[in-house]
Amino acid sequence: TYVTEFPEDLDWGYGLDLGFENSYTALVKVAIKGNNLYIKEMFFELGLNARKICDRFELLGIGKRDEIVADRQNKDTISMLRDEYGYNIIECTKGQNSVADQSNILKDMVIHIEENSKNVYRQISSYQYIVLRGLVTNQPVKANDDAVDAMRYIAIHKLTKINYGVYTPKVV
Repeated sequence: TYVTEFPEDLDWGYGLDLGFENSYTALVKVAIKGNNLYIKEMFFELGLNARKICDRFELLGIGKRDEIVADRQNKDTISMLRDEYGYNIIECTKGQNSVADQSNILKDMVIHIEENSKNVYRQISSYQYIVLRGLVTNQPVKANDDAVDAMRYIAIHKLTKINYGVYTPKVV
């Protein structure tokens, strides 16, 4: 469902999916209350390096202490944003089957998308799972998922912090 305003009074954080050459860099703001997941798209752009991401952070008023959980596949960019620019950015938790496991956890949540978050809405609406021999698997199709991945990074981080021990990801 769409919401007109993001609930700023809740404990929130940012998820960052770092794009490569032909994929988008997506930053989303996420808050969780009970079984409700609130999402706000902050930016969704092609061709951003660490300096440009930092510029977007500054433009949006993202503070150096704000919690940011990012895709761990681009360690150089994460290190630069943390060590050179001073942002509170950590790597997301990933492991064997983590995308499927984490996606299954989020499937049970009621998702509320801030009304100006068009790319988030588009990607969530088109999110699909692999079908084998006519059966839907728990493995997501890896395409057009930049904003969804960013949402998943911070949401799982928040859920594991709030409900310690409920979900323990395997780290490879």
